[in-house]
Amino acid sequence: MKIQLSLLYLLLSLASCISFKPKNSFKIEVSSPAQALTVHHLEAIKNRLAPSSKAIKIEAVGNNQAYISLKTKTTEEHIRTLLKTPGAVAFYETASIKQIMPSIIDLYNEELDPERDYSIKHFREVFMAGLPNNTTYIGLSNVKDTALVNRTLHSEKVQSALQKENLNVTFAWGIPETNGVITLYALILDSSGKPAMHGKFISRSTQSFSQVGEPTINITMTDTAATDWETLTTRAARDRFAIAIVIDNQVYAAPMANQPITGGQTEISGNFTVESAHNLTQVISTGVIPQLEITSFITNDD
Repeated sequence: MKIQLSLLYLLLSLASCISFKPKNSFKIEVSSPAQALTVHHLEAIKNRLAPSSKAIKIEAVGNNQAYISLKTKTTEEHIRTLLKTPGAVAFYETASIKQIMPSIIDLYNEELDPERDYSIKHFREVFMAGLPNNTTYIGLSNVKDTALVNRTLHSEKVQSALQKENLNVTFAWGIPETNGVITLYALILDSSGKPAMHGKFISRSTQSFSQVGEPTINITMTDTAATDWETLTTRAARDRFAIAIVIDNQVYAAPMANQPITGGQTEISGNFTVESAHNLTQVISTGVIPQLEITSFITNDD
């Protein structure tokens, strides 16, 4: 009996060693086109990768490049996602279609010829799609047409029309639906051009599931942010505006608040797979990193 137990223990130990042995060895070269990579940035990148690997080495090369080597059980795709996602989270108040539409309609009717300028015609159609009063978005488009809409949004005439209405907004797209349709949101900026909540205000995030079994991300805020969140949701419930949850300039959710939310807890739901929700949870939990380009990715199987 003792021999059998010893043999079982040996087999379990071997299985444990095999199970936890890193599967892949990656050697990666990254660059930061927009800013120099400081010691703080390199530490942030290491913190981002740490949950996936305990064997990480990062070496700066010049001002804007770094070499990364690590051993991990996770996939190349997962590591690429972690490195390519800066992870800047912000909460915005949103403007409704009723606020945005008058300036767009006036611009369309008085200043532009839709037969001559298809981009403006399509632009109006995008906004007309957001007319229902119960939507938190302001327009709908096909993914293939977003570049066209973006050019029009940033045109001088559109920006001037918005300024005349004292609308200090920026625009952002949501997550594409499976049918290729994507939603457009108008995000309100404060007097300094910032969102309602931004910076390092999340202390922890976990991947979970909604009541209907969809993957979600639960976040816990810092004590200061919890107070700000209660204030923001109080105003949202009173004034009936949606709060856009934005990660790297993409809207993942824009819920309405029916009452003040206390305790600094909220849930992000969207078109997540379990894998994408897990990736974003790790991104959000470990803080923001610079925008990186992967210039070389070498994989060696152990």
